[in-house]
Formats: sequence, C-alpha cells, structure tokens
Amino acid sequence: MVRIILFLVLIALAAVGAAWVADQTGDVALSWGGWRAETSLPVFALCLGVVIISAMLAWTMVRAFWRTPGRIRRRRRERRQARGRHAITHGLLAIGHGDSATARAHANVARRHA
Repeated sequence: MVRIILFLVLIALAAVGAAWVADQTGDVALSWGGWRAETSLPVFALCLGVVIISAMLAWTMVRAFWRTPGRIRRRRRERRQARGRHAITHGLLAIGHGDSATARAHANVARRHA
C-alpha cells in the first residue's frame, strides 16, 4: 500500500515538474565547435530526457550482453545439479520398490551429474 502511494506521489511530482517546465518561456542555445543549436526549454528538457533514457537502455543492453556467459554457465550448472538430484530421488524410490537394476542406473546418472 505504501509503495502504491509513493508511486502515485512520484507520478504527481513528475507531472507538476513537467507542467512547470512547459510553462517556462525561455530559450536554450548551445554552441560547440562551430555548431549552434537553439530551442525552447520544454523541447530541450524533452530531448535531454530522451538522451538519458537512451543511454540507460544502451547501458542495460551492454551489461546484459557482458553478463550472458556467466548466466549461461550458472544455468548449465544448475540444470546439471537438478538432473543429479532427480536421479538420486528416483534411485531412492527404486531402492524402496526393490528394483536394484534401476537403482544402479540412476546411481550412475547421479555420479555423472552430481
């Protein structure tokens, strides 16, 4: 409940801030190395927001790409361990049923994976 209220308060503050920026009359002029860009404050704020969001998205994609090999290794290890636990469980069930051949087969699988 507190999170919902906090979220709504943040949305309201963002809306008030956006309305305040839209009401401002002013120009922004950027000049750099022979280039000159002039725009109004609301358009500059929008462009700045788009650039920031694009940079965050690009960073997230680069970070996800960078972490992919580790995630693949971890997932492979977890699957292997799960197969080992599965084989152990079914081997114990086979022992309980008195089926020694199936229990040995599951023990061999468990040795390979665990």
